Amino acid sequence: YAGEDRTAFQGALLEFRGRADDIKSQPLASGRFSWNFGDGTAREGKAVLHTYYFPGTYNVSLNVSSGEYTGADYLKVIVVKPDLVISEAKPGERGFIELYNNTAYRLDLGGFLLKDGNGIFAVERETHIDPKAALVFSNAVTGLLSIPRQLALHDAHNFVIDAADFSLPLLLEESLERVSIGDNKFVKTKLPTPGAHSSVLAGKAPIPVEEKRQENKNQQ
Repeated sequence: YAGEDRTAFQGALLEFRGRADDIKSQPLASGRFSWNFGDGTAREGKAVLHTYYFPGTYNVSLNVSSGEYTGADYLKVIVVKPDLVISEAKPGERGFIELYNNTAYRLDLGGFLLKDGNGIFAVERETHIDPKAALVFSNAVTGLLSIPRQLALHDAHNFVIDAADFSLPLLLEESLERVSIGDNKFVKTKLPTPGAHSSVLAGKAPIPVEEKRQENKNQQ
């Protein structure tokens, strides 16, 4: 058994875990497990790791042999472009980094890297992000953004997926939020929304701190 069909991010670190039974329907104690990932690469082992460089549909095969007996199983992997952005961040020990998944799939972020020019945080395998949803990492966990600086998201091949400049000075309660999908502009906002990136979900830009202050003055 090679596993169920799956959808995955291009550049994610994927685990493939096979299983085989002997002629008595008992788990095979020994045998040769050979994987072909459908992209020109192959590997041996019951559990192996693999990443795909490009989007597409890949047919994966697992062949198991033990003595004179052999067996095979197959699965399909649909690899999609990592339409993933840094949607909001708040520097400091009590801050956070928020990622937004702009695809229609629940996907594994395993192997992705966050870098702030001073440190690196590697996302553990089986860290899933829901479709059209945000996922938040605490700075206390990542060890990043101890001070405002550049931040970048890389895939497992170390290719840059998204980047942001968080060098703007911030007050204690403020965060930096992306204006919209496809726009690299960030604005300061006095109403952080970790876990629910409202401006992206609503398809509109957040109100910058300066505009909120002016709006309050006008109302007064």
